[in-house]
Amino acid sequence: MKIREVKNDFKIIELKEENGFKIQRDNLKITIYDEEITNNLINKNLQKKYEHLLYLVASLNDSSDTTDSDVFLVRNKIDELRNIILTKYAKYLSKNTLNKYIKALLLLEEKIIVPRKAKSR
Repeated sequence: MKIREVKNDFKIIELKEENGFKIQRDNLKITIYDEEITNNLINKNLQKKYEHLLYLVASLNDSSDTTDSDVFLVRNKIDELRNIILTKYAKYLSKNTLNKYIKALLLLEEKIIVPRKAKSR
């Protein structure tokens, strides 16, 4: 995006849509071009999703009736978030932030306690 100052006002000269971060809610489509706003929105969204995963892992580990399919579903959700971060958000986040989220997801995945099968007699 190129901006030029014209008599104490600013005028957009060139606006490339591929440089913006697109958000779509219902029938509303918004493209954000400001990097700081984009980073704040992405971080807020990722933090919300990460907290949800924390809750799922905690409830898996606290529950005595956890099944293998429950573990599979939570690991699948962790993989989905990792893929979203690497494909959709990677070009908008700094390398440090990207690595922070990937490491946090790996640590979260390691905290999942796999249920032990009951021994048959």
